[in-house]
Amino acid sequence: MPFCDLHAHSNASDGTDTPANLARAASRAGLAALAITDHDTTAGHEECRAACDTLGVEFIPGVELSGDARALLSSLHLPHVGQLHILGLFVDSASPELSSLCLRLRQGRDERVPRMLASLASLGMPLSMDDVRAIAGDAVLCRPHVAFAMVARGYVSSKQEAFDRYIGLGGPAYVEKDDGAAADCIDAIHASGGLAVLAHPIHLNCRSNNDLRRVLSHLRDLGLDGVEVLHSDQPAEFSHTVAALARDMGLAPSGGSDYHGSAKPMALGSQRVPADVLEELRARRPVMKKAPGSVPGA
Repeated sequence: MPFCDLHAHSNASDGTDTPANLARAASRAGLAALAITDHDTTAGHEECRAACDTLGVEFIPGVELSGDARALLSSLHLPHVGQLHILGLFVDSASPELSSLCLRLRQGRDERVPRMLASLASLGMPLSMDDVRAIAGDAVLCRPHVAFAMVARGYVSSKQEAFDRYIGLGGPAYVEKDDGAAADCIDAIHASGGLAVLAHPIHLNCRSNNDLRRVLSHLRDLGLDGVEVLHSDQPAEFSHTVAALARDMGLAPSGGSDYHGSAKPMALGSQRVPADVLEELRARRPVMKKAPGSVPGA
């Protein structure tokens, strides 16, 4: 049975593989299809698409948008203890609505990092923006870049230690960023012709299955199309629970490794997402009306 991976990152955000090397990794893994889903950017699409075309791997244009978990969970009277990320699959990178939201979210990341560095300096671990940019290059600024800058300075021994002790949720140097409202993320994805899929629901840290059901129900009412059933951070029992909730609510299942290259110990294609999952998602794509003479998107 052919398999696909519908959640993977390149060095356009916080992965370590170039978009072309990400495609090559997918080919080596024997994947039939690959979705590139960098954080708040579609910058790697064309490079990855060209490499996938050469290698015979189906390219799925995607993105991972940062949603405002605090606002979402507070509206449901649930504690804010998690993160909300929404994947867009089959998106059009030229969509003005998606491009505008991605730009705003990247600006929020850019404003967050100096505040995080100020907190680290107050803890006796000074870093400059140049230190972080030396790690990130032209990529979207993400917390792993700060973590690796901390490793380079000898403040911590690993990225995981940086997150666990300092910059992870609730840590002394953790800083909230300006995330998009869940409805705005879903609407921008739909405006680009894509499907909106809740990424790694385990990271919402819901206290119970009923709380998770309430979150999924609310997001479905906002237009959510699917949910990641298979993910590298989700144990089998949790995945079974999410799969059952998805069936009950009419949400399409999705899945992926959340591959980041050497930045995260997870193999591309490790979740063995069957191709029929991709086909179900593809069948749900909206029929977009094109202007006369326009070229249909991928």
